[in-house]
Amino acid sequence: MRRWIDAPAARGWCAFGAWLVAVAMAASPGSAQAQEPEEETGEVAPAEAEAPGSEASAEGAADAEEAAPEAESGAPAEPAPEPEPDPEFAVEPAPEPAPSADTTPFPAGANDAELGAPDANDPSQSGLLTDEQALFEEETGGGEMRSRVDPYEDPDETYVFLGAFYRATWTPNGLLRVFADDAPRSIYNPAVGVELIIRKKGFDIIPSLFLQGYRTQGPYRGRGDELTDQEIIISDLNAFMGGLAFLWSVEFNKYVSFQYGFDLGFGVTYGDLNRTEAYPTDLAPDAIESETSYDGWSPCPGPTPSDPRRVAYCGPVDESEGREIIRDPITGEALSNADGSEGEHYGINVRRWSDGGGLPNVWFRLALPHLAIRFKPIKQVMVRVDAGFDLFSGPFVGVAGHVGF
Repeated sequence: MRRWIDAPAARGWCAFGAWLVAVAMAASPGSAQAQEPEEETGEVAPAEAEAPGSEASAEGAADAEEAAPEAESGAPAEPAPEPEPDPEFAVEPAPEPAPSADTTPFPAGANDAELGAPDANDPSQSGLLTDEQALFEEETGGGEMRSRVDPYEDPDETYVFLGAFYRATWTPNGLLRVFADDAPRSIYNPAVGVELIIRKKGFDIIPSLFLQGYRTQGPYRGRGDELTDQEIIISDLNAFMGGLAFLWSVEFNKYVSFQYGFDLGFGVTYGDLNRTEAYPTDLAPDAIESETSYDGWSPCPGPTPSDPRRVAYCGPVDESEGREIIRDPITGEALSNADGSEGEHYGINVRRWSDGGGLPNVWFRLALPHLAIRFKPIKQVMVRVDAGFDLFSGPFVGVAGHVGF
């Protein structure tokens, strides 16, 4: 026996058995060496130990079969190691991008200002409208910011303009002949005044104050009077009036509009209307009075003309009973029959309504229609060109200029 143990063969078998025991202990799941993760050890098992057909792989398969019942019973199974990629077919991963300056990590709890983002509490950075911008967009309906001289008008806003106007009215001879058999040619009646425009949604209300002239001179003969009753009238009448116009607008664009509407007016008159008997200039073309002829008629020099050719037209004062006579305060000579009294009239002023005469104390205006073209080159300036017909005075044209505020 001793000789057998000392033999070389016996020593070899003993060494082989010890090696098998060591391998079995290393592959056992319960060993401390097997429980340590392979990443922590940093050691890689030799490829020969895992090669198929080797005794180590056979023992590993047996250990896996013993561990299978534990996995089925709910015990956690240790994950199988991932196979190492073949270096020949390995793909290199794409390089990670270099961190930019604006992606630097920020500490937790940093606010928008610290992070470089717009501060929601700062109106200039929050993207919200300021009060002024919000009010502007409410007024203009949003859109681009308008300049201070843009003539655009918001239909919901009230605009006020103050300005002056000039108007020329012609009273045509045909209109005068409605009330007389003969009358002066067309009468030119200028007017100047100031007006205030209150405008909203393209509608103007225009109160005004103005001075209207009614100056004229020429022959006049009342309805149904004899030809010998022809007179020359000289008027220096004026009227101080107030008016109110209502104009609607049709806008072509923000610069030009067409307006239409009507005017009302009322005022008091002042001045005189003088009347004098007249004769046909052809009767005494060489007379001094004939130099002041009005449409073929000349004023009589008085009730006793020296030329008998004019006696039929320039007769003596009618001193019949009931006639009112104007006499010279010194000599008592009859100079004329008074206004409103039958007879001859020489340089007599017409009485007003308040005195029982025919001269109105008040005058009226009713312009229907009133048409206009409105120009607004900039926000603060407006110009209007007017035309229309006044039922009490005749057709008119005019121009007005205004400043907005």
